[in-house]
Amino acid sequence: MRAGAAARVSLWATGTTPNTLWLRLAGHGDWLNGAGHVKVDRMLQVEGRLDLFAVGDVNDVSELKITAAALAQADLAAHNIRAYLHSSGRHRKQPRFYRPIHRTPLIVPFGPADVFEWCAGVRLHHSTDLVHWRPLGGALDNTRLLDLTGCPDSGGVWAPNLSYADGLFHLVYSNVSTYEGGFTDSPNYLVTASSIQGPWSEPELLHARGFDASLFHDGADSWLLNMVHDWRPGHGGSAGLEARRYDRATRRLTGEPVPVVLPPQAGWIEGPNLYRRGEWYYLLTADGGTGYEHQVTVARSRTLTGLYERDPQGPLITACDHSDLPLQKAGHGSLVEVGDGEWYLAYLVARPHGRQGPCVLGREIALAPVAWTADGWPRTPTGLPAPAPDTTSETEDTPSWTGPADGDDVDGCDQPALGPSGRRCAGPRYPTGSPSPNGRPTSGFGAAGRRRAW
Repeated sequence: MRAGAAARVSLWATGTTPNTLWLRLAGHGDWLNGAGHVKVDRMLQVEGRLDLFAVGDVNDVSELKITAAALAQADLAAHNIRAYLHSSGRHRKQPRFYRPIHRTPLIVPFGPADVFEWCAGVRLHHSTDLVHWRPLGGALDNTRLLDLTGCPDSGGVWAPNLSYADGLFHLVYSNVSTYEGGFTDSPNYLVTASSIQGPWSEPELLHARGFDASLFHDGADSWLLNMVHDWRPGHGGSAGLEARRYDRATRRLTGEPVPVVLPPQAGWIEGPNLYRRGEWYYLLTADGGTGYEHQVTVARSRTLTGLYERDPQGPLITACDHSDLPLQKAGHGSLVEVGDGEWYLAYLVARPHGRQGPCVLGREIALAPVAWTADGWPRTPTGLPAPAPDTTSETEDTPSWTGPADGDDVDGCDQPALGPSGRRCAGPRYPTGSPSPNGRPTSGFGAAGRRRAW
């Protein structure tokens, strides 16, 4: 597979010999190892070549060469080709590293259910002090609520949004089935529940005009806000933000979408969350992509749909241009008021292994205290992500949970059903807790939802 202006798929076969023989005849025997496989690095690039990638049976990644593995490699190589072609500029793509899966059909069902995300989706945690958290399990715990059949790697649930109004929790989420070729199929759904532990209502399809949808409740009114994705070639992908009224009584969108008037040069923004404080509407967005230029920005307006003005001090939080920090890729934030005038920012981060290295734990959640200036702008202490203080020592102030005893939140996968900490590889064929082909309960651990930050 060649990365360049005239990209070509030059060879593909189900066996190793035809491909490597072709390479030897073409004078590229130096690309091969002693076993006749193409030598590749962690980005699946041919060693010593920046513009060549090898996937599937021909490379020397040591794993079972089943079709699903070859397709996973091809998907990652395609991403890295795009990263190679867009290796400069503000919105340049970050390459990904490949991690061998070492799957066999006895563990993961082969076929349409063999996907790469995790169930149950939208994992919830509860805390009374923002320090000690207990898992409540996944809200979307069955295929009635979330069907990930055919879901691609890094597809599935993107940027869920949880809000509360009229005695109900409102959960908005996307189920992205494809994002190939610039086209993103992202239907947005809404479920409600009177208890955070469910049961959740039947999903209501809202629309599929874009992703990162969120609900904003403004007294008796509610609005659905989302990024509009314009996938047409030459249109840049992002068509800004829009808002549309949501009727809480009928659980339906009403009226027509209204464009949100953004500051000049707003560019590609994602993850909109809207808040009202006093006479101002505050719009939090994720700017700069999801890599090392990720950031949380704030803009405000006296009307819900703008014109919004951006905070003159810059991002609310970001690690951009600070590659020495242990926490990187800070962005996609949301504000919460916890009482007595205290505000916090919850946001995504990643911890790379080395400077801009792989983030083996994927995306994590961080908190930062927020103070409001005299002229009405939210501020974090430094504008930079910072590790939390050590809270590992137990004190008499540690909350005592009513529920499972200590250690019961660690799932050993030895019971008929998974506990709240249990995860399983996505796919509807084996519901949570049912036996897989090897007779064991289906389980696993990982970050459900959103694009991975490796």
